[in-house]
Amino acid sequence: MAHLRDRNRDRIVLDETFAEKLAPEAEVMAEETEQRIRLLDVCIERLSASHRTMLHKRYRKESTMEDLADEHGKSISAIKQVLYRIRSLLAKCVQERLQEGAAT
Repeated sequence: MAHLRDRNRDRIVLDETFAEKLAPEAEVMAEETEQRIRLLDVCIERLSASHRTMLHKRYRKESTMEDLADEHGKSISAIKQVLYRIRSLLAKCVQERLQEGAAT
């Protein structure tokens, strides 16, 4: 009995009709996410080489803030501010591209 109880807790079972209603919405969300990723790639390419490199080192190579600060001769706070500004630029760029696409 304990095994059955534990096994039933481990599974999340969706009602089939609920899953069928959810599927189209999930598909639309996946398409929108793919579109945003494509636009993000375009926007990243528009950044300066130094900003692209910083993003790459921070988010792909997982350099620490300390590493980036040492490399650029800046404080950790300054590096955080630069990364914040880069992310803001990218968010704005993606949003503008989405609006351009909606307008056409």
